[in-house]
Amino acid sequence: MKTIEEFMQSYFAEWTELNYIQEANSEAFLERFVSITYLHKTREERNKDTLYRQMHPAVILSVENKGETTEAIVSQPLGCEHELRLYHLRLTKYGWKIERKGWQCYFCKGSGRRDEDRCSSCDGVGWRYYGASDRK
Repeated sequence: MKTIEEFMQSYFAEWTELNYIQEANSEAFLERFVSITYLHKTREERNKDTLYRQMHPAVILSVENKGETTEAIVSQPLGCEHELRLYHLRLTKYGWKIERKGWQCYFCKGSGRRDEDRCSSCDGVGWRYYGASDRK
């Protein structure tokens, strides 16, 4: 059975490969529907993002067991910078599985507070969840 760190590294490697495939598959679409100027700018941005991801891969900052789940905080590339991501994982009979994903709240920078008040963007928890994730 893989460790959480091994599982997460596999996840990031396959996620990166999936992004490369999606970018390659979108070329024909972009060529059909956008101007040459827009296309060149898009390629330029993608190339910068790709180089950044290659030079600065995701880094697992911490792993903490929370009873039935385990949390991993990761510094992950987004464009040409990194952002903090929070992964909630559960060990199943098939190995580790991601249950929820979130990112550090942009407004309070993870503190849960804005101007002495609870951050309304993240409800004071410091993280925002997306996709199939909720705030449990």
